[in-house]
Amino acid sequence: MSFRGKVILLGSLCAALLVTFLLGQVFSPERKAGGGAALFPGLKTEAVRKVSVKAGSAEILLVREKDWLLQESGRSFPASAKRVDSMLKEISTLKRGNVITSRQDAWAGLGLQGADAKILTLYGGKGEKLAELTIGKTGVGGGGSYIRLGDEKQVYQTGSSLASSMETERRFWSDLRLLPDGLKPENVTRISFRGRMAFEEGKKARSLDYSLLKAADAKGKMHWTFEGQKDEAIDEAKVEQILSNMIGAEGNDFADASENTRKAMAEAKAEVTFSLGDNREYTLVVGSKAEGSQYYASLKGGELAYLVPEWRLERILVERDSLKSPTR
Repeated sequence: MSFRGKVILLGSLCAALLVTFLLGQVFSPERKAGGGAALFPGLKTEAVRKVSVKAGSAEILLVREKDWLLQESGRSFPASAKRVDSMLKEISTLKRGNVITSRQDAWAGLGLQGADAKILTLYGGKGEKLAELTIGKTGVGGGGSYIRLGDEKQVYQTGSSLASSMETERRFWSDLRLLPDGLKPENVTRISFRGRMAFEEGKKARSLDYSLLKAADAKGKMHWTFEGQKDEAIDEAKVEQILSNMIGAEGNDFADASENTRKAMAEAKAEVTFSLGDNREYTLVVGSKAEGSQYYASLKGGELAYLVPEWRLERILVERDSLKSPTR
């Protein structure tokens, strides 16, 4: 047999031995059914006031005050309540599943030790620990995740995959919507545009100096009109699209609390104000361009600045003439 053939044969034997070893770990006599018992019996999601997700040196800290907040480096950011509540609901309904092994030397291979391990800890209102869970790799066959409960040595395989929802990236848990939740297009009665935006180099800047009003016609039907030019036809479908784009707009991330951000917001390029029938008003202020195809932006009177993708702003900050229509 040639040398190359011997190397291939030896490699194949090593691979076969490795597979046999892993199967022995997973399907060893230690493996037994954990039953349908709840992983955290009595855990009430409404009692959770703080959540910690750790992976190596990275950590995400979520705190429930009036709303869920993400805390990082002394700053607080709005967190996605939907995402946090969904995760807590899943944790509270977890079953113990099958016991895979109780051998500590198998933890690393299952992703339950070292950099691969993700540690979830839930705390109550007085700082007491309500639950702790170490989450490893996805189980055999892609079913569920390997987990370890607190200081227990037993490793279970859950019926659902948790690893993908235990991110330590800030953006994953952030609520990056520019406007508050619950706003509806039908409640907006006025939109005002101010400023100049040059989205592409070499192209004419968009001039923004007009307002749109929602008013009733002679038959009592509500229409969008140009303020001061009620007889000029307007493409109302385009106005509704602007509203939809604005109400659903999100940033790519929060901007740093730095001097650079403050200067960028001081150099305001444009503003768009949405007035509601209940006298509430929201103004989005767009600052100078940030790195990449994004701009600094914030709500007037707000404490946070966002990095907003250029394409979103292009769909909101449109010129007056683009809304004209030959007929109503």
